[in-house]
Amino acid sequence: MCPVRPVDPGFPLSDVSTKLLSLGLRAVPRSAVSQVMGKIAAWQAPQPMVHRAIEAFRGIYGVQLDEAVVPAGGFASFDAFFTRALKPGARPIQRGGQAVSPADGTLEALGRVREDTSFLVKGKEYTLHEMLQDPLLVERFSGGTYALIYLAPSNYHRVHAPVRGAVERIIHIPGTLFPVNRIGEHIPKLFVRNERVVILQRTGAHDSTGNADSTDNPEPQGKRPARVASGGRVTATVMVGAMGVGRISLAFDDLQTNMPGRRQHERVYDDLPEMAAGDELGRFHLGSTVLVFFEQDDPATQAFRPGDPLRAGTPVQMGRPLFPTSAAQAPASPEGKP
Repeated sequence: MCPVRPVDPGFPLSDVSTKLLSLGLRAVPRSAVSQVMGKIAAWQAPQPMVHRAIEAFRGIYGVQLDEAVVPAGGFASFDAFFTRALKPGARPIQRGGQAVSPADGTLEALGRVREDTSFLVKGKEYTLHEMLQDPLLVERFSGGTYALIYLAPSNYHRVHAPVRGAVERIIHIPGTLFPVNRIGEHIPKLFVRNERVVILQRTGAHDSTGNADSTDNPEPQGKRPARVASGGRVTATVMVGAMGVGRISLAFDDLQTNMPGRRQHERVYDDLPEMAAGDELGRFHLGSTVLVFFEQDDPATQAFRPGDPLRAGTPVQMGRPLFPTSAAQAPASPEGKP
């Protein structure tokens, strides 16, 4: 096992250096580079070569595997290592109807969407229309709550449902692939320029018998009947790609991202796959940020108050309350903090 030496995963460079790098990256065919990197990462090379690559990466970024499921004989590829699963019970899911963090990482933004549909990320303004590309969703989330989580290279890179609810639609929005680390901070409108997938869950809907869904007693995954939504609220989980492998895969769909010639499109699910909070939605194959949007007055966000102890820069873990009511509920130590 390699010695673990945690370092700054956002590149330990000065602000001037990161700005110069961001300028240089604008001339690079980032999507094409990411496609090549994806093929290399997925290559099932001889095991000693894969092992050395993984150990080198762990040594640089301080990746811990204590909670990971490591196959007998090691990971078959670097991609298999990067998208590794966690051992059962490694992330207990908070029950009770409150929103949970969809991923391990660092909270980069948290707040209310303004009535003019704008919201702030690190002091930079975005709009719901830019992010979601759907006027009906803009109307739904105006005045709502949002959170942005950055996943560092050392983090677990699967994304999970922040609430219980049926997946009713996804929107695939192709785009470029800039880094989402410190270099990307110099890119105007970074998060609405990068490729992304919007996953829409219908929460608090009623099933075909008219019984309201219960958030406290979810049915076992894989044994939930299809739901027929009638009312309820919508939660949007936005998986934003980044330069690197740059690929996003979904647990319930065969969508392929970072493919040349793709246009914006959506898929609607008639069977409405049911997700409990904490069920897997998808995976990042290197490079990643997650945004979550909730409607105004959504019961899942009732614990959130402006000024709560959970602030930008706070480490979060998948399955823990996204809006804790005290600092004690936050993870005790950061994992992969940028």
